[in-house]
Amino acid sequence: MDDAERWVVRMSDWQITDRAEFRYRGITDIIASPDRNRLGFAYFDGHAVDGIWTAWDDNVESTPVRGRWFPMDVSPDGRHWLGGAWHDIVVGNFAGSEIRLNEDGQWDHWDFTPGACFLNPEQVLVVGRHDDKKNRHLLFRTDTLEPIGRIAYPAQFPDEQDSGFVRGHGDDTWLTMHIPGYGRPDEGRLRRWTSGP
Repeated sequence: MDDAERWVVRMSDWQITDRAEFRYRGITDIIASPDRNRLGFAYFDGHAVDGIWTAWDDNVESTPVRGRWFPMDVSPDGRHWLGGAWHDIVVGNFAGSEIRLNEDGQWDHWDFTPGACFLNPEQVLVVGRHDDKKNRHLLFRTDTLEPIGRIAYPAQFPDEQDSGFVRGHGDDTWLTMHIPGYGRPDEGRLRRWTSGP
């Protein structure tokens, strides 16, 4: 990885504009908003994370939001962002306000993995694990992070709750993925779900 090259890409037209050098810090996956005017990424040095949501307005770049979280998703309407940081989930808007899922201590006995996504502009799907060590896929309101309920998968898919990987499409559908394990290369799978009829 020491020989890896990183480039600065202008988001308005996806053109390479410069070469970037990063030392001792890794950059995470890049998350783009539906309109491609906002971009989220994080630097991680093995100890601390520095998350950034940056925006372009009339080809002028700004950094409207920074925090100690990994960017995870942007709502389909582009108004909210989703971040995760060591057992916590954060939802914010691009004006700079944010709320944390466990601000009031209600979820003290839960761990939240980096598995979270927007199902639609109003709902966030979060993978949580209770003290019993079993995953659950939970729904929350985007604007308040109040719990809505739990995803109930069909009985013929009893282990779908175990999936820590979820990705939303913003249209009330989402993906779950089970990654193949060592010595089990054929056991991976990807499924698409819908909350509609």
